[in-house]
Amino acid sequence: MARIDTFQSLLSARRTRRDFAGTPLSRVQVETLLACGLGASGDGQMVVPSAGALYPMHLFLVAGDVEGLLPGLHGWSSPEGLGPLLQSGDLRPGLQQAALEEQPWVGRAAALIVITADIGAANAAFHEQQPDGKRGERYAAMEAGAIAQSLYLGTEVMGLAGVLVGGIDDAEISVALDLPDDLTPLALFAVGNR
Repeated sequence: MARIDTFQSLLSARRTRRDFAGTPLSRVQVETLLACGLGASGDGQMVVPSAGALYPMHLFLVAGDVEGLLPGLHGWSSPEGLGPLLQSGDLRPGLQQAALEEQPWVGRAAALIVITADIGAANAAFHEQQPDGKRGERYAAMEAGAIAQSLYLGTEVMGLAGVLVGGIDDAEISVALDLPDDLTPLALFAVGNR
């Protein structure tokens, strides 16, 4: 792992990297990265903030080339870790197709982290804060940004390459991954070795 002396130097070193070495990631690397994005930090708190401590965010791992993991969709829950295989097979080509415009790095990443939110629960929790009852959507977007920054910083510390992909067809991603109806995909985070 790369040594980062100060938080400021970590922030300065952070880069969007779309070129992947084409070598497998380890299970430890992806679990560490998932914990950076949405891990437990103690006394019921998580490593990212959440409005009203609601935590409507959910992460999934699409393993493509990860040692010790079958290719496919895996759920993530902290502190339990990776859940059982939810869908088998290499799902990266379908997700690349669901990316808006041409984004070949989605298909070349060793793994993809799918950032989703229960928008309905977020809106219900904060419906009185805004006349249209959709304040929760704003909070979910902020939380997705906090998760993305944590993923970027985690990739930097581990010497990995990563890129946030927000240009996605939400409905196509939901169908390709057979996501629960109450979860909305907000972004993908493509990761691999440098």
